[in-house]
Amino acid sequence: MIVFSKAIIKVMEIKCVQCGAKIEIAPETGFISCPYCDSRLYVDIEQTVRHLYLKPKLNPQQLTGIIAQSLAPLELKNPAKIIESRLFFLPFWLVKLKNQILSFPAQELEFSELKNFKIPIAELLPYEPEIENKYQVEIPIVSLDDVMQRPELQALADRLEQTDLIHIPFYLLSYQVE
Repeated sequence: MIVFSKAIIKVMEIKCVQCGAKIEIAPETGFISCPYCDSRLYVDIEQTVRHLYLKPKLNPQQLTGIIAQSLAPLELKNPAKIIESRLFFLPFWLVKLKNQILSFPAQELEFSELKNFKIPIAELLPYEPEIENKYQVEIPIVSLDDVMQRPELQALADRLEQTDLIHIPFYLLSYQVE
């Protein structure tokens, strides 16, 4: 983790967290790529963290079956028809402690079920900026500093090893049961 001084300098030099190469950055740019190993970094004025994402595993054709399984206990006579599906990426902060990994939404979530989403750590990949051309990618609204101020993390601050910004894919569906 690299900590920036409160006095903002126009251009800074940091080391890539993946390969150790020196990278010149301007902190206000937000996201940068290492020119040597192509790792993506999210630049917070106070800290630099790795930027990762989870590649979507479902395709829109699989959604009808998933909706049908979810609605099966209701014993509906007609199958659900998907009217619209939209894939988007939500940001989460991943805080790695010595013996524990915690995740926190980096946005105020409309759906409370997502607050307990378990991130499959082994499947994370370096963030690919091209996904922004195909899908809606939400930016973090809850800062890493706000997350680190949470009482449960302040008590564990001495065990902190790494923090990452993770973008997780979710589908937002509109469906109709006829």
